[in-house]
Amino acid sequence: MRTLLAGLLLSTLTLTATVAQSGDDRMVGTWKAAASCRHGDGETLTLQITRDATGALKGATDWARSSSDGKHGPVLPFTTMTVEGNVIKASTTADGRTIRLNATVDGDTIKGGWQIDGGDDPWTFKGRKQVQ
Repeated sequence: MRTLLAGLLLSTLTLTATVAQSGDDRMVGTWKAAASCRHGDGETLTLQITRDATGALKGATDWARSSSDGKHGPVLPFTTMTVEGNVIKASTTADGRTIRLNATVDGDTIKGGWQIDGGDDPWTFKGRKQVQ
């Protein structure tokens, strides 16, 4: 009986971990979003979310190194990233600026915002997952 209960518990834990992991798979992909702030719009944000060899989610953005002329720099990995349910929280630092992103995924739609530490102009964005 003890062996049967242990087996059932292990099966349940494995299934739970698999469901949680596959739930995060909806985050994996390339997301493109129109972005705006109170000073204007017309920017585009690209987020790339992948899964590494250990199964952990990793992300990067092209916006962190954007310049005042609207040009984006090379993709920059997030230094922190958490996914809880359908919420992504991430941050990265580039050129002395730390950018903090919060986003919510609903199907193939993503929306959220980011703020540069010490900045007075929060950005918002809304976009879609790109078809591969």
